[in-house]
Amino acid sequence: MSKEEAAPYEVMAEVYDRWMQYDGAPYEQWCGFIDAACRRHDAQVKTILEIGCGTGSMTAILAHHGYQVTSVDGSKAMLQKAREKLGPTASLVQANLGGSDTPDLGSHDAAICCFDVVNYFTEEGQLARALAQIRSGLRAGALLIFDANSQFKMERLFGDRTFGGDFGDFAYIQRCHYDVASRCCELLLTFFLREGGLFRRVTERHLQRWFTDEEMNAALAASGFEVLRVCDGYTDVDRSPGTARATWVVRA
Repeated sequence: MSKEEAAPYEVMAEVYDRWMQYDGAPYEQWCGFIDAACRRHDAQVKTILEIGCGTGSMTAILAHHGYQVTSVDGSKAMLQKAREKLGPTASLVQANLGGSDTPDLGSHDAAICCFDVVNYFTEEGQLARALAQIRSGLRAGALLIFDANSQFKMERLFGDRTFGGDFGDFAYIQRCHYDVASRCCELLLTFFLREGGLFRRVTERHLQRWFTDEEMNAALAASGFEVLRVCDGYTDVDRSPGTARATWVVRA
């Protein structure tokens, strides 16, 4: 069995869709919430900027709802899978937000940033820069809907625990280590991928950070966003101390 290390999502892209299907990732629910929020806040949304599109599962659902979606991701491997799923006419952009350079994202009626993407902005000031870059791709009055893993999830659900799963032709082990001082959780994901009669072992290192309300509100205000609501997951239930994933609805 060979061993190697890979960049985040480089190898995960190969098995991501089957893994998410097995885990029951609620893409339909999330897209339903987004669609309802766009209608509820009278945002007149036709075009959506999707930050962190991954393999394009939510892109496909939103397109089915009639939205024109521009999908952005930093991982070339994930975008390759998205291209296979969405076809040659899909608008896909490879870009990493949070750096010093602002990519040209066009001008859209709304933006979404789902499934822990915000938690990957772990460096000081990176969250504010990313929000400002997203704002540059939105027209005045546009909505931004994003989620973020909470302190409760990082400390209590991830913590210093180990998870795993066996899918037959591939398996994974996820080892978590939470650091109180930095408020970051290191996720070491080791994949075992069947290749012929053997398994290839590959490890990706992911790092996530949770943000206080003060940090989040300051970064949003600095980027010109007004907070409309913070929910428990993609539901109409208000966030509580036991919320694992909070969903923020804000307006430019």
